[in-house]
Amino acid sequence: MKLLSSRKSKSLFLLAALTLSIVSQVHILPALAGQGRQKWDQQAAIRKVQSVIDQEKSGDFAWQRIAWLDNPEEAARRAQEEKKPIFVFFLLKTEKGPAAAPC
Repeated sequence: MKLLSSRKSKSLFLLAALTLSIVSQVHILPALAGQGRQKWDQQAAIRKVQSVIDQEKSGDFAWQRIAWLDNPEEAARRAQEEKKPIFVFFLLKTEKGPAAAPC
């Protein structure tokens, strides 16, 4: 099995962890609400994780098709003209572990 680059493997790991977290909530939340625990479907969880990994590998994400602006003044001007809110997205790069700064 060919090893992925460190960046890609971290991304895949985070996506898989997030997916498992979401899938597990489907089973945990009903139990907390008093509805009883649904039976765990390992094959469904594997399929869900695989679909996230496949999407990551394809590189086809809706957020990549957005015409993002990197100039705050231009974003403010356009938001005012178009009467739309500003959505701010940023990424903190670190060498290891999660970013120390709160988001």
